[in-house]
Amino acid sequence: QDKLVMKVPGGQEDAKVMVMSVEELGPCVANIFDSYECFAGHEIGLVTDFVTAHEVKSMLNDVFSEDIAVETESVETKEWVEARDTYMRDLGQLFAGLSHSKAVTSRHSLAKTYQLVPNVRSLRRWVEQNRDNPTFREKLGLR
Repeated sequence: QDKLVMKVPGGQEDAKVMVMSVEELGPCVANIFDSYECFAGHEIGLVTDFVTAHEVKSMLNDVFSEDIAVETESVETKEWVEARDTYMRDLGQLFAGLSHSKAVTSRHSLAKTYQLVPNVRSLRRWVEQNRDNPTFREKLGLR
């Protein structure tokens, strides 16, 4: 059986990962630029969910009514960053030590994201709406 493998930087399998659909990032950023007077000088961490690998597996199994194999694989943060495109390597080097600090993670706000785009979708809602997407299903090992 095919399986979904989530690579978790630093081996923190129970760590909550911040997620947001790329499709919804654009409208959020556009709203920030449209209301720059309100947001000037503020740091805004856009996020629609905080989930663990276990929560992702449970959600996928609920939505698809199938037992989808989800495994975590520990990977060093440096390896994880280097597996991305060049811009990620550059940003990864810059933010590697900072991205999991309490100061940075506390800036990621569901409330602020929903204020910017009230109809932004949670991970579960995104999965439910993309349930029949052939590319998404293929990545999960579903037909």
